[in-house]
Amino acid sequence: MGALGVTKLSDKGFLEDLKAAFEDNYHEIHLKSDEWHSSLAKALSSLIAKERQHQNAVSALKVIPLNDGNWVSAKSGRIFFSSGSNSASRVLDGIPISVVDPKAEADYHRHNLFTHLGVRPYESSEICRLILDTHGSSRFKPKELKRMHLVSHVKFLFAESWPPPEKAKFWFVAEDGTNLQGSELYIDADPTSSLSASSFFKDARHNYPFLHLDYLAAVDEEKKQDWITYLKKHFNLSTHPRLVHPLLGSNFDLSEGFGFIFKNSPASMALRLLRDHWGNYAKWIMREGHEGNLLDNSAKDRLRSALSKTQVKCLNGQDYPLNTTFILSADASLEDFGRLPTMPILDIEDPKNEGWKFLEFLGVGVKKHVRLYLFCLEGMEQEDMIVLRSVLSYIYEQIQSMYGDDEMFVR
Repeated sequence: MGALGVTKLSDKGFLEDLKAAFEDNYHEIHLKSDEWHSSLAKALSSLIAKERQHQNAVSALKVIPLNDGNWVSAKSGRIFFSSGSNSASRVLDGIPISVVDPKAEADYHRHNLFTHLGVRPYESSEICRLILDTHGSSRFKPKELKRMHLVSHVKFLFAESWPPPEKAKFWFVAEDGTNLQGSELYIDADPTSSLSASSFFKDARHNYPFLHLDYLAAVDEEKKQDWITYLKKHFNLSTHPRLVHPLLGSNFDLSEGFGFIFKNSPASMALRLLRDHWGNYAKWIMREGHEGNLLDNSAKDRLRSALSKTQVKCLNGQDYPLNTTFILSADASLEDFGRLPTMPILDIEDPKNEGWKFLEFLGVGVKKHVRLYLFCLEGMEQEDMIVLRSVLSYIYEQIQSMYGDDEMFVR
């Protein structure tokens, strides 16, 4: 053959000719018989097995038929075998899931080639990761998708019980149709409680966006609580007012929502919210015991300062900075004097509840203090009260025993 001027086509030359054929006549090539494609796949697999460097060239060829009729190259993105993918490719609109044509993957040589080119078995965990990668991409445009499609994305993750990485980026639809991250959205509690975001923001939902109700309707009633818990745990939605903003990150300030609550609701309700959900709020406030959460300590100090300076109503009807007040449990024997004009006793329900002890971190007096008794004496004088000698003796005894706690103030 060499004497006649015929040379053997090299592997590289064969791939270059094949590339040109695909570029010029790819429609004709795709219409060739299944036997032809099987033979081609066998030849390409042998080339890859012979020299791994050929894989890059083969990956650029549109030799993979999909179940939607299109042909793609391995470089086009993630591609999955059709086994087990009966519903995913139809349901998850907006997620680039490419699934191989079942007939093509049933052929041994073509299946072998597709495997060499990185086509993966269909696994729900792979689809979950693909959904999350899509939402986290800067190229993803949630506004271009219908609401039902965005709902289906997170519903798929929930159905697979898949826990995304911490602080995963994911887009949702709010009541007004805007697209927001979970950390920017509230979700209606079911049932609604007096301390829920639904209650506190019932007349201001336009300022504090809530998740679209289609999400709550997306699962059966018996799964609704698990659904809400899943959204809160993994995507930072909340059924209760958020204490800080921004929610994600080490640096933060008191949230506008919490400021709105102190301004528009009784202070007792805002403080009860802190008390009943202290387990969730403590990490933003406490230095000791919460260092592992990597939150900025100066931000915690700033938050404590903002909360402690908040004006709250006391039993005497007057407003005081929170850090100048006391609770009755500090000394229950002064209960009859709690409404004196000089007594900054917090107007809270069940003041003997042990849960109120957290107020100490915000400067509230939860224990006996000399100032409390001096305020009481001052109020008695202003009101010209007639007080039992035993009561006065008790108050003076307390002042004498605690004189050193605040000597300058006593003087």
